[in-house]
Amino acid sequence: MIERLDAMMGHLKPTLPADVVVAMTADHSTPVAAKDHSGDPVPLTLFGEGVRVDAVVAFDERSAAQGALGRLRGQDVMNLLIDLAGRAEKFGA
Repeated sequence: MIERLDAMMGHLKPTLPADVVVAMTADHSTPVAAKDHSGDPVPLTLFGEGVRVDAVVAFDERSAAQGALGRLRGQDVMNLLIDLAGRAEKFGA
């Protein structure tokens, strides 16, 4: 499914406005060893105009852990997207 989404994004990306940032993640982790949902971190990938690229080339938990985003709390993801889209309020500026 991830490969199909990646192919779809390749077609969609050129049509998106410059201020759009797309995030792809999962709603839960399902470790093979546990054979059930867990509270473990899930991978997160972003793309959009001006979003920095790191060296990660695979979309899985271990690869994403090595990425530039580090470990984010779910409640911080929307603030990150708003900032990357250039829509965050600037405080004290």
